[in-house]
Amino acid sequence: MESSLFPAPNLTVVCSKSGKLSTKLVETFLNKVVKPQVKGSVLYLIDKWSGQISEELYAPFKKEEAQMEVKFIPECTTDQCQPLDLHFHRQLKYLHRQFYEYVSLHTPDLEKDLLIARNSILKVHSLIHFFLRAPVFNPMIRYSWFSSGLGVKEKPDFKNVRDVCFDLGNMKCGNCSKSAFMRCSWCFKLLCFDECFHDYHLMICVKSPYLIIAEA
Repeated sequence: MESSLFPAPNLTVVCSKSGKLSTKLVETFLNKVVKPQVKGSVLYLIDKWSGQISEELYAPFKKEEAQMEVKFIPECTTDQCQPLDLHFHRQLKYLHRQFYEYVSLHTPDLEKDLLIARNSILKVHSLIHFFLRAPVFNPMIRYSWFSSGLGVKEKPDFKNVRDVCFDLGNMKCGNCSKSAFMRCSWCFKLLCFDECFHDYHLMICVKSPYLIIAEA
């Protein structure tokens, strides 16, 4: 099963019978995704969903040299002080929607289900994560913290996903005569849908951190 999954370098893929988040999956996420990123003193801010509030989940981090302090957003306040909910998720959803709307509008009927297949879903999310990780979006992420009132006192100037990636007009792809689908947030090259999705731009972008890993 795992050998048939799309090999995205920036995704950790796990399966569950229910398809829903569980305490076991939270533990897997902490060990495989969070732990490798914890260096020095780290604040880990999460909501108070019952499946992720057990102290046992975070006990291993207290034994490491790097210390992770866990804080919980009070119940029923995520729409007021959860940085992801207040701004970032809106940008993520906008970027996600561009892929599906493009396929719906510009592909033959036989290919309308292109992005519904499991591996296509993984590929899209891998690309979304890649584009949003670009340094150009750091001020936008800081704005998410500003809007929540957590830690950032001055409103940062920033460009959102539409400003950076989809303010295109009638521009053409940088490599062919096809219409540009988006602009890469790393190298700022104009990409047609084929170069972005089918050629998997994450692995050919000259600024991609994953290209360096692959070459190493």
